[in-house]
Amino acid sequence: MKVLVTGAKGFMGRNLCAALRASREFEALEHDLPPATPNADGPQGGAASRALPDDLRDLLREADFVVHLAGVNRPVDEAEFDLGNRKLTEDILDELERTGRTPGFLLSSSIHAAGDTPYGVSKRRSEELVRAWGERTGAHATVYRLPNTFGKWSRPNYNSVVATWCHAIVRGLPVRVDDREKVIPLVYIDDVVEEFIACMRGAPFIGPDGYATARPCHPVKLGDLLDMLTGFREGRTTLHVPDFSDRFVKALYATYLSYLPEGEFAYDLVQRSDDRGWLAEFLKSPSGGQVFVSVTRPGITRGNHWHHTKTEKFLVVSGTAVVRFRRVGGGLRRPPAADRHTPRLHPQHRQHRPGRPGHAVLVLRALRPRPPGHVFRGGVRGRRPPRNRVPPLVATLLGIVIDTNGKTPVWSPTYLVALLGTTGFVIPNERSEEGSYSAPAPH
Repeated sequence: MKVLVTGAKGFMGRNLCAALRASREFEALEHDLPPATPNADGPQGGAASRALPDDLRDLLREADFVVHLAGVNRPVDEAEFDLGNRKLTEDILDELERTGRTPGFLLSSSIHAAGDTPYGVSKRRSEELVRAWGERTGAHATVYRLPNTFGKWSRPNYNSVVATWCHAIVRGLPVRVDDREKVIPLVYIDDVVEEFIACMRGAPFIGPDGYATARPCHPVKLGDLLDMLTGFREGRTTLHVPDFSDRFVKALYATYLSYLPEGEFAYDLVQRSDDRGWLAEFLKSPSGGQVFVSVTRPGITRGNHWHHTKTEKFLVVSGTAVVRFRRVGGGLRRPPAADRHTPRLHPQHRQHRPGRPGHAVLVLRALRPRPPGHVFRGGVRGRRPPRNRVPPLVATLLGIVIDTNGKTPVWSPTYLVALLGTTGFVIPNERSEEGSYSAPAPH
């Protein structure tokens, strides 16, 4: 299906076209109007021009479905609301009728169309034109009344308060809110794109008011919104991760990260060092405890402690280690099992003492959850690596960068899952028995 997207380089257009280009089901025909005023939204600003461009006419003859996103919402002259919204929509529909074409048609409108502002009136008249054209021609015509939409590529100080605040907060700029209790409805751009594609397939969601819309809608107080965004920035210091079980928080955090300047993707962690090696925490969660990375020097035993409630899980991502357990207060200690190549995650239910028979600096990633009723004790022992050489490692999840040659650990929230150099990568395989565990040896 060939889908014409007007306003293809605007906020919604960029996200929709990215999804269409990734699909084998659709072919995106992208169109943008040239800017007409200094305050126009980039390529969409020329929607206020009076003549329908020839290249747009050509695309209208080719399209099986039209997604009309181009328009005006912050012009210099209020008269441009009518020209850029109602008149542009009318010209597109007239061209389709003139050529006898009836492709599916989706109009992106706004909840402001229910109001009497110049912008709202222009959007409402556009809606009326599309509905009348659909009834007159029998074409599949759908009008979407969308609330405030947020997500990546939204323009600060133009598209939404979320974009404006994200842009300011990541740069440490002041943010002002006059009414913290004011509630605004928000929808996430990925949900809007998913709904638009459902409409192309003939299954739009029609709300109780008779207009199509995207789901879910997230009503949020401005004060709460500001607090969440500020908390995301503070997370670089506190290391606390948001509650990703909340769909809105997950979408908001992804949006926030998209506004980080490229030079601020990575930031230093607090590194605690002594003669045994170093340790750096990089994630903390109220429900899941904390995650840290530890490097143990050759010939060193670490640990030899236990907790009444907290448990630890260890995973070696470079080198080899032996974990020994015993019951708190004494009892039988089992000899370590030899297992140099099988990925193994050790939950600690007993007193433990990891030792290190391997050949490289030990890089340990550990999770400290806090389930009740577990006690343990432990340590790590390292041996001298050959030629004192361990390649750098880029480990999992959101991109924790570890330099095993002793550099400062760096946390980079770039959704990176990769390995550099020749260090092996370990995927956890849940086990509870005692024994050694290791990453594959460097080649």
